[in-house]
Order: sequence, then C-alpha cells, then structure tokens
Amino acid sequence: MLVVVVAFAIAAMVLPNNTGIFGGTPPKQVELSQFEADVKKQLINTADWQQSTITGTYASSPKDKFEVNNVPEKETPAGNRILQEMDTAGVHY
Repeated sequence: MLVVVVAFAIAAMVLPNNTGIFGGTPPKQVELSQFEADVKKQLINTADWQQSTITGTYASSPKDKFEVNNVPEKETPAGNRILQEMDTAGVHY
C-alpha cells in the first residue's frame, strides 16, 4: 500500500510538468520573425538555443513555453544578430 501511495505522489509531481502524453502543455510553435519581434518587445524571459531550435519561456508567464524551429545556427551572421538582439533585450540564455 505504501508503494502505491509513493508512486502516486511521484506521478502527481512529475506528470503535470511533462509535455508527454500524460500531462503538461506542449510549447507554443512560434515563427522566427515572431520570436524576434517578441525579443525586441522584451516579452521573452529565457531561451535555450540548440542548433536550429530555440525553446524558452515568456516573461509574463514562465510556465508558458515556446519553440522556434529552423533557426540559423549561432555562429552564422544571422545567428549573431539574433544573439545581439537577445542581449539587448536582457533575455537569459
């Protein structure tokens, strides 16, 4: 019985934060142009840039997540410009 209670407690903590099949909200898909506009408006709180994808959270609601696909790599001129915009806006990355 104790094992069942512990398993239920762990599931209750983990599943709401998981964007998988059992809970959580998947990140909002955002176009690169919208992401750049949101950065300039200082609407972005955090950003994690992995190759050609940026994921992160909004400043107004850190629980609301976004994902941007087909992003230029950081080392390119276009990527460098986006990094500068993020620095200017105070985005944590």
